[in-house]
Amino acid sequence: MHDPYRGLGDFVLNGQADGLHQVFSGPQPEQVAILYRNGYLRACREALQARFPAVASVMGDVEFRKVCSAYVQASPPRQRTLTRYGVDFPDWLSTEDCTQANPGLVDLARLDGAWLDCLFGLDESPLTSLQLNQLIQSGGGFPVSLRLPRNARVVALGCSVFDVWMSIRQGEGGVALPTQPEPGHALFWRPDMTVFSRQLDAWEARFYLSFQATDSLDEAAEHFLPATANDRDGPITLEKYFARLIESGLLIVGD
Repeated sequence: MHDPYRGLGDFVLNGQADGLHQVFSGPQPEQVAILYRNGYLRACREALQARFPAVASVMGDVEFRKVCSAYVQASPPRQRTLTRYGVDFPDWLSTEDCTQANPGLVDLARLDGAWLDCLFGLDESPLTSLQLNQLIQSGGGFPVSLRLPRNARVVALGCSVFDVWMSIRQGEGGVALPTQPEPGHALFWRPDMTVFSRQLDAWEARFYLSFQATDSLDEAAEHFLPATANDRDGPITLEKYFARLIESGLLIVGD
């Protein structure tokens, strides 16, 4: 920050008015600086609300304003735009007193953040069943370099809040967050312009985490448990699950 504006920064962040006369020439520089501070705080709060709508909905306006003010004080913006502001908000929120009795708020924040990161993640064209058949018929064989989309996100949860988060996203009110720990995972991915999400079974979480870390379907398949993987149509085989990955747009060919 340039020295002439350090006084304004000290006032906005810490309420110290000593250096305001270096910036404003009027007899009451605090009155002008308050306008800057209010606009600054409002812009930060609106950026956080846009990034974490489920958290804002559950907390309510008064509590969310208090939390946002504390977060801005602890972690003010470091860049010229607020596009990525709040990426560390879930981790910071986990240390606050308001979430000790309601840890599901932290998980909501992680889900909100993952949804937005997935939305603005890298655009890639997923492998289709038609493309796979064409590769095989043309003699190219089965593609060996398969991986998950780079925009995919696997989110670890401490409480079972995924259904609550979905209800909030769909505009339903009056939902209560679970307070008892129940570890789980959720998956986000965007094959086109729409973000998809779903809750994962424990074996699926291991499958996707391995696939994401190694870019190896073979290594991920070691976590596939056909004996415990069942649905309405009976046991899920690896072949059936592979077909679902293609149908869902979850496979990419290439490095």
